[in-house]
Amino acid sequence: MDFKKIQENITIERVFQAAKAKLIQWYTLGGLVFFRIGLYGISQVVSYSKDIEQKKLNDIDSANLYKMDLKLIYRSKTIDFKSACHTLFSTIHSR
Repeated sequence: MDFKKIQENITIERVFQAAKAKLIQWYTLGGLVFFRIGLYGISQVVSYSKDIEQKKLNDIDSANLYKMDLKLIYRSKTIDFKSACHTLFSTIHSR
């Protein structure tokens, strides 16, 4: 029996197993790190999208509120003018 050859094979097997274990550890650690970075990136994109959406909704709401205010002012002036005319014509007609 060649003990030198058996010892060499055992040493190679130990080195291989140690390298395999380290490689698996680094792949696992790297995978977890990249997974975490990916989750953070996705959360930032979602947050940015929600902020843009909220800003647009606020802008649209502000513009619509302004238009609604203008319509209400116009209506109130029209109603006041109509009621004033009606009152005036009623007064003139009753005399």
